[in-house]
Amino acid sequence: MKFKNLQIILSSNFFITISDEALLIKKIERFISLIKREKAFVVYYVYLGTLVHFYSDEYFLKSFSFATEVYLDGVFTGWIIQLITGKKYSTLCTQFFLPKILSYCDNGEKNVFLLGSDDKTIRKAIKKLKDDYKNISVDGHGGYFKDDETIINKINSHDTDLLVVGMGLSTQEKWVYANAEKLKTHPVIICVGNYVDFMGGKVDLPPNFFRKYNLRWLYRIFVEPRVIKRYLGGVVVVALLIICYIFEKKRL
Repeated sequence: MKFKNLQIILSSNFFITISDEALLIKKIERFISLIKREKAFVVYYVYLGTLVHFYSDEYFLKSFSFATEVYLDGVFTGWIIQLITGKKYSTLCTQFFLPKILSYCDNGEKNVFLLGSDDKTIRKAIKKLKDDYKNISVDGHGGYFKDDETIINKINSHDTDLLVVGMGLSTQEKWVYANAEKLKTHPVIICVGNYVDFMGGKVDLPPNFFRKYNLRWLYRIFVEPRVIKRYLGGVVVVALLIICYIFEKKRL
């Protein structure tokens, strides 16, 4: 049992740093506009599946200390965090704020690089971005590769301002943690889970009903039953967190 990881999670307020979408967008736009950047601006998110990896994967847990901003993506996870920490965070969603950032990049004629999904889907995602945002220079690469150096060189050659990484939870954060400092342009890096699949048409966005009532997790179970295991794991970790919280309060 990795109770040390649980203690780190509890003491860090789950790494969440921001819950205001407008403020996050403003910070990202300001950073992208800089002529000279000293280091990358890294954005991660926390939801139920994240808790499972926090508990079981120390390297993943460590990678969150590298993030510039971390937001909450999941109402249920938010309830648990509020119960344990007493702090309430608003949920943010990639599918809502990323298009606004892309519009800013379009107005400023910035360079965007997509990393994730399979080769066919990434090509479709690149084409969609080029169709939707005429002034953005878009390049990308599939998320299944063995040679990090080739990918880093490709990102650097594109003079990337915004790097969208959709390699799946845990893989994407650990890749960014290991490689961000090798990116010469020090871009904004946003981890987006399977959002690249949405962009490339491989997976449909949840209908408005599921988005309106924060039931995206339920829709995902319908279309991707394999995530049930991840969610169940999250429930177990949450139970452990609550138990630790109760014992900690009694000790005080």
